[in-house]
Amino acid sequence: MATSNKKIKKAGNSSLSAGVHDYDAPEVVGVDVNDPEGQVPIELITKGLEVIVKRWENFPDKPPRKDRLRVAWEFAGTKTWVFDELIYPVPPERMFIKIDPGLLTEDGVAYVSYEVWLEDINVIHSAKRKLTIDSAPVDLLEPEFPSADGGYLNCSTDNPPLWEGVRVKVPPDPDFARGDVLIVHWDGYKSLNGSGPPIANTYKKIRKTIVTQEELDKGVEVLIEPFVPHIEPMIDNASALARYSLERNGQIKRRSKVGLVRIDRIIPGEWDVCGPP
Repeated sequence: MATSNKKIKKAGNSSLSAGVHDYDAPEVVGVDVNDPEGQVPIELITKGLEVIVKRWENFPDKPPRKDRLRVAWEFAGTKTWVFDELIYPVPPERMFIKIDPGLLTEDGVAYVSYEVWLEDINVIHSAKRKLTIDSAPVDLLEPEFPSADGGYLNCSTDNPPLWEGVRVKVPPDPDFARGDVLIVHWDGYKSLNGSGPPIANTYKKIRKTIVTQEELDKGVEVLIEPFVPHIEPMIDNASALARYSLERNGQIKRRSKVGLVRIDRIIPGEWDVCGPP
């Protein structure tokens, strides 16, 4: 399908809470739906994005009915219509709309949304999906999991027990300085290698300011808690991914590689799951 790049000045508030919307915000392939900041993976910045628009209710299925779909990209005060077409015959269950990498050349916050003009007359809007574009280099060591044994967290995990939280350690780096902020991200998965979609509501972000010389020398630890919802859904053959960014003077300067830890809460020899006493 053809796309257009007509630009108009953005009007009104672009926050996720602005206005009343009939459709949920669209998803973006490769961007964690649970991340409220919508961090765009660095590899997608040069490849471009695909916005997923799900088939709306009361879609056109009989001639001469045609609906009009428009997909908007908002960045730095400008709205770009990246897609604007009449839809017929029956639209697929999911439509993939391309966001050209030329729109991702500057770091900052963008919003993507869509609207459907039923029979090209009555318009229904979606909520906006926030996306954070950050091209900072990925050159920091991956985070560590001090309580893991052989890369696993399980019913025998101690210091602390799994249901009291998971320790994530940012190793020291000679470039770190007091006053720097480390931003740690955590997501759970129903696979052993962090593949597939993240488990809903397991996402957590922690901001930790480096304040002591000991933290500079030995690294910084944060605790992922509470057990529900950030850990409890990972039961058997599950895993979690963690990563972090270095923020200095309000700007992301560097990012880490991704750390993986496997999670198994099945009690050995039993058909039972360990958890809080």
